[in-house]
Amino acid sequence: MHILPATIPRRRVRKNSNGSDIGDIPEESQSAIGQSSEIDRKQKFFIGKDYSNVYEKDFETLEKYSEDYIDRKLVPRMPWHDEALVVIGEIARDVARHFIQRWNIHKCEKYLNNDHYPFLLPKSYDDEEDLTVKNWREFLQCKPFKVDAQCVRSVGPWSAGTRTIESSIHNAYIQMITAAKYYIYIENQFFITIGYDPQVRNQVGDTLFRRIERAHKSNEKFRVYIVIPLLPGFDSINAVQAVLFFIMRSITKGDSSLFKRLEKA
Repeated sequence: MHILPATIPRRRVRKNSNGSDIGDIPEESQSAIGQSSEIDRKQKFFIGKDYSNVYEKDFETLEKYSEDYIDRKLVPRMPWHDEALVVIGEIARDVARHFIQRWNIHKCEKYLNNDHYPFLLPKSYDDEEDLTVKNWREFLQCKPFKVDAQCVRSVGPWSAGTRTIESSIHNAYIQMITAAKYYIYIENQFFITIGYDPQVRNQVGDTLFRRIERAHKSNEKFRVYIVIPLLPGFDSINAVQAVLFFIMRSITKGDSSLFKRLEKA
């Protein structure tokens, strides 16, 4: 998809030596994207809260989606936007059950006697009736395609009310890194995995280290790609600094970082 910025004329005035207006200078173009909210909405590409910059200010008053929450004349828009998709089938039910578990545990802890926040119960489904494309056709604009997918997560007694700690997402990371043949691609909001650290106890970094070391000793052509945001998406400077501190310790800073361990190996 290509977007060509619309332009509007910028009026410039020629003045004489006394400071009086004597005529207009020929107009030049100026992007309509950064204009103030008084500009006709038809000249905007990003309406209301689509024009966003979470580094300056987090979202608020979401029910007023068409209203700006940052000053377009002073704050640039971040160069990304969300895409949407719909998932049907058993994996969608897993996500729904996960939400129900999270909702109900917080209901018990914070709103037990508040009827405005009811307990949720999973629905009962007839697979043959509800999982066919035919029954979803009226809601879909294009033909869906099938994929083999598994829902993984990280929950425990405090977050979902489960009796045991489930770390299926951590286990999936470890399994896929260990079994990777040619490359590893990780894209995440954070990359925090510090070896031998009592506060950070996941094994992702250690598994990456062992897989890279194995590739080096075997003289394999192997690549690791880790994609993270330039800055965490928080409007609190303290939160940003805390996350960056742990990310840098994970990648380059300190003897337990991934780079330092690889240098010593």
